[in-house]
Amino acid sequence: MSQIKVIFAIACLGMSVLAGCAPPSEPAATIGAPAQTSGSQEATSGIDKSALAAVMALGPQVGIFFYPDKIDPAQKAAAPAKVCAAQGRTVDSFKDVPLEHPESLPGARHLVVYCK
Repeated sequence: MSQIKVIFAIACLGMSVLAGCAPPSEPAATIGAPAQTSGSQEATSGIDKSALAAVMALGPQVGIFFYPDKIDPAQKAAAPAKVCAAQGRTVDSFKDVPLEHPESLPGARHLVVYCK
């Protein structure tokens, strides 16, 4: 469980750094918006960039931050196997959880994937 907190802390830190890069006229909710995700995150997770906020890996654990109102259910279902395969591993387990601090990434959820 502490690894989840570490991943979330890294995500929050990254969001704080990105906040300093956003133009003042841009609302804070767009920081880390899908347009800023890299093509490799989309390819690794199989989730369309419009639904993807971030993908972060910490060893065998992968955190996929996504927007539930924009995600294709088939892409979400396939994402755990895709991110584990990208590490040369298989899925051990996964769970869809709400963010501990939803104000950090409004409207997003967290798919926690454990690979073996």
